Amino acid sequence: MTLTLNGSANTITPVSAVQPAGSILQVISGDTTTAVEINGTTWTDTGVTATITPASGTKILVMVRQSFSTHRNTTSAYGSLRLLRDSTVIQNTHGTTYHYGIRADGNDHRWWRGAIPFTYLDTHGADGSTAVVYHMEMVGQSTSDTPEYKAQDDNSPSSIVLMEVAV
Repeated sequence: MTLTLNGSANTITPVSAVQPAGSILQVISGDTTTAVEINGTTWTDTGVTATITPASGTKILVMVRQSFSTHRNTTSAYGSLRLLRDSTVIQNTHGTTYHYGIRADGNDHRWWRGAIPFTYLDTHGADGSTAVVYHMEMVGQSTSDTPEYKAQDDNSPSSIVLMEVAV
């Protein structure tokens, strides 16, 4: 590893610690195809997770592809997704309405499967020695009329990429 004398502070730091703003310092990724059944109106971890130990003062660019499915017999089935840093929600599709789902009128079974991309630039607050866990959670709108909400249904892939960015 190359070391550089860091100006008047007279400290020695690795070259990687003094990269110009916008430089990518490290990349961590994770993926899963393990199906997770979502329990109606309870936020449930989808299994999409990655852990990074970022330096102090950097940011994390989080990119997620979350696959899911919704099914309901006779009425609408909606749900929401959210991105968390450890236990803190940092991005949420849940508001006054649900942001993914199907609309089914009548008595036919309705099924929808797809994937939603998330991109978020996070100011993490870690100090360089603390690991930070990013993960996804999913919730359904209702439990009446036996809806089904699943992440990675039929082993469809979901992924997460974490990029530490110098600022």
